[in-house]
Amino acid sequence: MRENKLDIKQLKKIIQLIKSAKRVYFYGIGSSGYTSLEATQRLLRMGISAFAETESNNMFMTSSIISKDDLIIAISSTGSTDSLVRAIELAKKNKATVVALTSYDNSPLAQLADIVVGVQDTNYINDARFINSQFSIMYVIDVITTLLLKNNKYHDRMTRTITSVLNEKYDAYNK
Repeated sequence: MRENKLDIKQLKKIIQLIKSAKRVYFYGIGSSGYTSLEATQRLLRMGISAFAETESNNMFMTSSIISKDDLIIAISSTGSTDSLVRAIELAKKNKATVVALTSYDNSPLAQLADIVVGVQDTNYINDARFINSQFSIMYVIDVITTLLLKNNKYHDRMTRTITSVLNEKYDAYNK
């Protein structure tokens, strides 16, 4: 069994990539797609231009027009999802920076990525069907978003967006 420990220096590099990116795309299919949606919502609340691509055709369209100023955070437990890997190959041809969140360092996705964050795979647990493979990936996203929120600009934006949504719900409820 591989020992996984998050590398804080690596995570800080990812934070810098997010801060400097024109757009941040989260790619994920299936349960990784749901994780992509959650990650996107978190960045949007901080005022970061973020998009979730959870369907292969959208990944191909985005990858075909992406640029060196964009960042893709590709989420795949196996790192072998064929359509995701092919979309990343296309994005790399267009000079996009790619971060992979995956359980396999030697997967096709990991081989294409500029930065690979290794996460624990549920195959190491006796009952993989009981434990969602996205838990360890979501933990990495938790750490990344927590580090981003140390920046006053992102923290203030998060507060404003949350307040805005809560006020809207409160106003609608009290009508």
